[in-house]
Amino acid sequence: MLFNSVEFLFFFSPVVVLGFFALSRLGKSTLALAWLVATSLFFYGWWHPSYLGPISLLIVFNFWLGINLGDLWKLKLASKIRLIPLGFAKNSLWGKRRINLFRMHRLVPLSLCVFLLACTVEEKPSVAVAHAEAANKLTSSLPQEGLVVAGKNQPEKKVDGPAIFAKQCALCHGETGDGKGIVPLDRPARSFIDGGFSFGNTSGALAKTIRDGIGGTPMPGFAGALTEEEIASVVKVVQGFAPPAPQASVEEMVLQVADRPVVVRGHLPSVADGLPERPRGLLVGYANGFTFEYRADDLRLLAVRRGGFVERTDWGGRGGTPLKPLGDVVWRNSGGDPACPWKIQGREEPVRVQLTGTTVHGNHVTLRGELQDLNGGVFGKIEIVDEVSPEVGGFVRRFEFTSVKGDYGFLFAPADGAQALSIPYQTGVPVSFQTIVTLP
Repeated sequence: MLFNSVEFLFFFSPVVVLGFFALSRLGKSTLALAWLVATSLFFYGWWHPSYLGPISLLIVFNFWLGINLGDLWKLKLASKIRLIPLGFAKNSLWGKRRINLFRMHRLVPLSLCVFLLACTVEEKPSVAVAHAEAANKLTSSLPQEGLVVAGKNQPEKKVDGPAIFAKQCALCHGETGDGKGIVPLDRPARSFIDGGFSFGNTSGALAKTIRDGIGGTPMPGFAGALTEEEIASVVKVVQGFAPPAPQASVEEMVLQVADRPVVVRGHLPSVADGLPERPRGLLVGYANGFTFEYRADDLRLLAVRRGGFVERTDWGGRGGTPLKPLGDVVWRNSGGDPACPWKIQGREEPVRVQLTGTTVHGNHVTLRGELQDLNGGVFGKIEIVDEVSPEVGGFVRRFEFTSVKGDYGFLFAPADGAQALSIPYQTGVPVSFQTIVTLP
């Protein structure tokens, strides 16, 4: 019975597939695996019953290999031994015709399959947990003192990042992070020593990748197997594998504003004690020494500073460090944590302004955004220009709004202490307005 024969395609294969999925749906995972083994033996025995002898020996060997992952050297040695039948079949001095007695090259795929079945004979709650338990066996020979078992709450023991990496990550990424692990994958694992990172090497980006995995790849998420503290420790190990980051001097990291405004995006520290940091922040610096500080995730003016512009502390280390605004805070909007200033009259659901871009025009900066509901539905487009004006003793906030979703009234509280504006809109008709904020 060959793979392209009628009996294989229209009788044997359908019976095997239907039987496997039927047993799996009934929750009989062990029987489903046994069904695959039995039908595989039937397939190879159909060709010649004498093949079942060497096949059985390979099955026993690979099953032993699958349940004895505790010794790394055994796994590596056995993996090489497992290739002997293939080499024997391909290079035997008996010649290709005489080696057909054993068909050893036909046995290797089955033996590999049974090896994988032995590793997954019990159902696990998640891929990450299964990975973790198999990895625990791999490093069982390591000294246990001081190690932390992933996923278990052991506050009395110090979290050991290198040990966790060895257990959870080295199987695929290699003991030195070179991407040369012992688990065969359909694509090469990421090499950290070459600086390869799917979503950047900042602490936040790496933690998210470890926690959630990467969809469509063999990289699983470890949220169910590692605590946040353990994930943070693995992040440090992974960052340590990467090539040294070029170091910038303090002078190079301090940005100065010359004749044109400068726009910088990045992680902003809190503008006052007890307030949250802003991972997505925006600074607009002007040559007159004033800096406007915004939330970039929901375009809100947080504060105004006066003095130096900013130190790009995120250029050092591995990134992800909050920026260091250098000017003194001279004004805070609602204490530095303003509520959403946008509201559509007659609608209760909250809205926000999604930043879409910034443009420097001469001596001012235009912030562009979309007024959206929380599902991403767009009500209109808005442009904002904030400029300090000595004539008014403060700064002027200028807005232009264009509705793209019907005619409605728009309520806007431009800043703390300024009167809320109620403005009617018509679809496609730009409306401009402004407000003045006095500085102390």
